[in-house]
Amino acid sequence: MNPLTTGEVFDIEFLNPNPSFSKTEKGPVYRVSFEIPKDVWDEFVEANTKGMILAARCKAVEPKGEPVDNSGQLPKEKKPRTLSQEVWLMIGTLSFQKYVSIMLKKPENDVIDSVANQYVCEMCNIESKSQLDTDPEAAELFRKRIQTPYRAWVNK
Repeated sequence: MNPLTTGEVFDIEFLNPNPSFSKTEKGPVYRVSFEIPKDVWDEFVEANTKGMILAARCKAVEPKGEPVDNSGQLPKEKKPRTLSQEVWLMIGTLSFQKYVSIMLKKPENDVIDSVANQYVCEMCNIESKSQLDTDPEAAELFRKRIQTPYRAWVNK
């Protein structure tokens, strides 16, 4: 029986916690994602998890031996991030959002991911961040109009 559907108490190991944060129009969203063993993942897939709340008490423990890769895939060589990926990461930072609020002369709390994204697109004359990877002129505008001044502002 699937403990997610029966209300039973069950043990689970959460591996490699990855905290993240994003600002949305409805307010901040905080997340922590984990790796879990395949059999536990299967139980989540089988259960109707929409709206589910899991109550848990956790304890950090020392890893037993070498970390195990449960993905079943061979390690892949990491590809360098594209400019659009770097920009996507930058847009989500509170530091960049504060910078955009100063540039737009808006209250800091008014600048969220979507406003920062729109700022980048307008400054680079693009409709989508992906164009930064294919349009050298847009990439150059990004470096001159956003990246260089932003880095100077961060480092002042």
